[in-house]
Amino acid sequence: MENGCFKKLTNLITAKHVQFPIANKVDATWLLDRDIFISLTEPEEGIESLVFREDQLVGVVNYDKLWEACVDDRILNVPLDHIAKPLLPEQIIASNTAVIELPQLFTNKGVDFFFVLDGAEISGTVHYWALFYEGLFRLCLLARTFELEERVSHLIRSSLSEEQEKLWRLLPENHRKVIQKRCNDWTGNGRDAPVSQLLTFSSFWHKVHIVKNSNLLQERAKIYLAPEVDIITTLDTAVKIRNSCAHADPEYETGLLELFKDPARLSQWLSKSENLTQGWRELPYLFL
Repeated sequence: MENGCFKKLTNLITAKHVQFPIANKVDATWLLDRDIFISLTEPEEGIESLVFREDQLVGVVNYDKLWEACVDDRILNVPLDHIAKPLLPEQIIASNTAVIELPQLFTNKGVDFFFVLDGAEISGTVHYWALFYEGLFRLCLLARTFELEERVSHLIRSSLSEEQEKLWRLLPENHRKVIQKRCNDWTGNGRDAPVSQLLTFSSFWHKVHIVKNSNLLQERAKIYLAPEVDIITTLDTAVKIRNSCAHADPEYETGLLELFKDPARLSQWLSKSENLTQGWRELPYLFL
């Protein structure tokens, strides 16, 4: 688990993998007319367009800035450099910035998007809201929930067999029957299977439900964790992330963005979940 799937993924996926390409590169002296307005507000790809005066980058225009150049739905015939927004140093990140660092950067800088610098060229932009519709970033979040589930399973299995039976009965009876049937379909002994085997056929929600309803497991986990980590809230959020990331339905994607509308909240969850996975990596089978 030291080099788990989450670490491997986040070491490979960077800002350049989740960026929007630059929509257009335009001349600062161009006058904004209907054709230019349409081409810049409805680009084939990307969102922001870079404005140049000869070879010098003078700013950027996007949908919002272009609409600011309209009065009563009439397009003002002004040069593009008059409406271009300057690029601020704090809004530029390197293309090799790890994707998992982005939530904290959005929190620290208080910006809506970053420009991605690849060598000496602006190659694209990264928007916070778009991360939740980006498959690679969602894959990273999903990987973290897999690590948490593995650690929760380890925590439950670390109990004495008699305790495991009590923990198993914390699940609703109808859920236990479904898990036993699933186990029986695969192994043929679902009814008599030990709890450690039944756990293999349970969902993440089931495992978290057991921890949430067992003061004993929570206290054992706290031994290896910082006291300020809220285990239950962190795991509940992980279950919501799992449900969102495991479905391709746009409704689930929107739900993930609603969950982490504030980048600071996502940064906090990533930090707390890291504490959980790091702490539980040290959890031995003390209770066997």
